[in-house]
This record gives sequence, structure tokens and C-alpha cells, in this order.
Amino acid sequence: MMFKDRMDAGLKLADKLLKFKDEDCVIIGIPRGGAIIARCIADKLKKPWDIIVSEKIGAPFNKEIAIGAVCQDGSYILNKNIIKYYGISRDYIDSETKKKVSDAAKRLKEYRGVIYFPDIEGKTVILSDDGIATGYTFTAAINSLKNHGAKRIIGAVPVASTEAINLLKKNIEGIVCAEVSEEFMSVRSFYENFKQNTDEDIINLFKQENIKRFV
Repeated sequence: MMFKDRMDAGLKLADKLLKFKDEDCVIIGIPRGGAIIARCIADKLKKPWDIIVSEKIGAPFNKEIAIGAVCQDGSYILNKNIIKYYGISRDYIDSETKKKVSDAAKRLKEYRGVIYFPDIEGKTVILSDDGIATGYTFTAAINSLKNHGAKRIIGAVPVASTEAINLLKKNIEGIVCAEVSEEFMSVRSFYENFKQNTDEDIINLFKQENIKRFV
């Protein structure tokens, strides 16, 4: 399945989530791309929405190789196999994780205007992104939502690798995915237009008033 852009993907995904329309839930997106998806779902389901920032932790020799991910509250996940294979030190992991927590907090404040996370205790959360390759950034967000007291977490993504789906199934109550691929090359390959969203794009989402922001 190909999507025209993130808005098209979000609307198609929202059609698969209509069963949650009468449920007390909140939509949470992982920016940048996941914020667009979350906004589309919230619009269709008429639900409040917000974001959670999850930062990739890169390897010391190549920042594009993810050795884990962490959120603004310090919730994290590490790829122990890669860390062991490359002999990455604990000092590096601790230092980089601390830096990424700070980066995530700054981004959250920049996007939302406030640093605190909304109260989701006892609620069902639909967590979205524009696609999942490895699942580590998504899993760090799941861990953070659990630490904030979410009653139930449902993953919602347009596309994901089989590997990522298998990882996520162990950590959440359900996942809705429009396209699961065993031959997964990149999230980009499932979009006709995968133009990178800017920070200003995300800030502007919060300025739109027709959908209630969850604060």
C-alpha cells in the first residue's frame, strides 16, 4: 500500500480506528511525522490529542545506527545486542541518554509551550507514528506512557516492519497497522510524498482550535 502523504495515511488509519470513537481515549503522536498522523486520527474520531517526544540514541561511531531510544521523562529502551556486539561503553550510554533526555524535554516545550506531560492516568491511549522500522523509538514512548499511568495502549501506524510488530506486540494491548511488510526497506518507501515536517509545522498544529488539545 502506498500513501500520498502523512495526511492521507492518517485518514486511512483513522478509518481502521472508528471502533474507538465512543471510548474514553486520547491520541498521542510521536513528532514530527507522528504528530500529523495523530492529528488526523483525532480529527476523525473527535478525540483530544497531544504528543510525546522520543529521541533515538545513536551509536558513537555512527549516530544513524540506533542503540536505543529515550523520552523526556527518562523512560528508555536499549538494543542490548548491538551494544554488546560493538562493545559500547556504559559511560557513553549514560552520557548520551542524559543528553537526549534534555533534547526531548526542550523539543516538548518548544512544540507544546509547556514542559509537563498531560494526565493520562487510567485512560486508553492510541499512540501513533508515521511508520516503524525497528520499534525502539516507539517502545520508549510506550514505556513513558506506562510510567504516566496509561490504562491501555493501542499502537496505530500506517506501516511497520514485521520485526517491529513482533517487538511491539509484547508491550501493548493491541496494534492497528495498515501495512505490515516483511521486506521493509524504509518508512519513506511507502509514501509518494515524504517531505520532512519542520518544527514550525508541529507548533502550528497546536494553534489550530477545532480539535481539543489534551492538557
